[in-house]
Amino acid sequence: MRKVCKYLTVFIGFLAFVVCGGSNITSNPPPPDPKKVEDIINAAWAKYEIAQYDTAITLFNEALRLDQSVLDIYNGLGWSYFQTHSLINSLANHMIAIGSDSSFADAMVGFSVSAFERNDYDQAIIAIITIARIDTSGFDIQGTDDYIFKHDSAVTARRVRKILALCYFYSGNFTESFNQLKLFLDPNTKVNPESETFITDLFKALEEI
Repeated sequence: MRKVCKYLTVFIGFLAFVVCGGSNITSNPPPPDPKKVEDIINAAWAKYEIAQYDTAITLFNEALRLDQSVLDIYNGLGWSYFQTHSLINSLANHMIAIGSDSSFADAMVGFSVSAFERNDYDQAIIAIITIARIDTSGFDIQGTDDYIFKHDSAVTARRVRKILALCYFYSGNFTESFNQLKLFLDPNTKVNPESETFITDLFKALEEI
């Protein structure tokens, strides 16, 4: 009986030690190490740039577990999921990024291309028009290549402008689609809005850009 009491006393003492903060079991986790998080994010983008998108996703998620406040993590996940055709996940992560910073051009571009791929043309149009109105984004409203996504040089302002023109086309707004072509993409276009073959000619011109 004395041994039972002795063990019980030790056990209660151990519980008191834990509850009172004598161990790290119930303590708050340490704050994230910004340098470590940054290194993981950089490593993730490096994998993205060589088309190792699944590895990039793993690394971005590792960074997210350490710090959920860095918007570029969501941006990276959004682009990586886009490349793996997981468009719902891509949109969700880009929405988190632009929901916190509506001037985050890379995330807004990512959202627009994912929306376009999902045939959600209205959302893509809204996103691209928003980008064009953000002076600090570097997005050139004239449709040249002033904006370039630093992790993929194929994603330029001109390419995004083409997506906008196609969004208008697929939405049935052929007049605005033509305006994008004439004003920004190809001022010397031979497409004639009065022609009987206007719609066919317009689509062919947009495809060739």
